[in-house]
Amino acid sequence: MAYFPAFIELSGRPVLIVGGGAVAARKAERVRAAGAAVTVVAPRLAPSIAAMDDVRAVPRRYRREDVDGMSMVFACTDDPGVQEAVVADAHRAGALVCRTDDGVGGDFLTGATLARGAVQVAVTTSGKSPVLAAWIRERLEDEVGQHYGELAELMAELREGLERAGAGDVADRSRALLAAGLERDLALGRTGAARAAIAGALAEDSRAGVE
Repeated sequence: MAYFPAFIELSGRPVLIVGGGAVAARKAERVRAAGAAVTVVAPRLAPSIAAMDDVRAVPRRYRREDVDGMSMVFACTDDPGVQEAVVADAHRAGALVCRTDDGVGGDFLTGATLARGAVQVAVTTSGKSPVLAAWIRERLEDEVGQHYGELAELMAELREGLERAGAGDVADRSRALLAAGLERDLALGRTGAARAAIAGALAEDSRAGVE
């Protein structure tokens, strides 16, 4: 099966997680970090879930109506029958659903993710080997360092400044700065040099009289 890669805005949207174990806890942590309004339903809840003050925890068995009004649903139990029911109910309710076991029928996979501030990298093998996806993610950890988050913020400053100035070659100017070593400066801890490069690029437009 071929999957379409996408990053979804979840801020304020209702998300249901069915299951109360370690997998459910990981999904709850990720979607709440994205700003979703999270509900977790399970007879037994992991302590880490119960400790999430901004998560609505419902300590009981799943009910069909739990999916009503949800934008996204995660089926995270170890009971195939419950998993199938959650998927079917979510589809009837028009919600996207992720089935976290080896069963079929879900709409999407979350993959193995790497986050560096605003920079996120997701790796999937389309469900063929989650272990391989995690292994690839681990290999990328050294390539995509923590400084990439700061790099994203600096690039946003450059883009916004150039757009305010009416520059017509924003993408080309941005690529030129990256090629000139902006990322390398941050990787080596030369934040001042990186910021000076951004300021210099913006000053060029000012001196050229770009309005």
